[in-house]
Amino acid sequence: MFIDDKSRFNAVCLALFGMEGDSNDNNRNHDPFLTLGQFLKEAGLIDSGGAAKWYLGENSVTVNGAAEERRGRKLYPDDQVSVAGQTYVIVSA
Repeated sequence: MFIDDKSRFNAVCLALFGMEGDSNDNNRNHDPFLTLGQFLKEAGLIDSGGAAKWYLGENSVTVNGAAEERRGRKLYPDDQVSVAGQTYVIVSA
């Protein structure tokens, strides 16, 4: 699993997925997602979001079996990310 502690995952979802937005904003897309760069930071593979571009250029990362180098790649619940010999499954809040 990406994050084992469900309460911590819920906090990450609220912070990163923007699920506490203005309820009057009818045009806002509320589909929860996490970018690949945010995932790498939360997984402890990089120290800052700025390191994502370098990390993806130097390491093999796959999302749902396809090679990925875009730090802005959106990850949704049930996506599988393979990196550093581990496979992670993104879970929903």
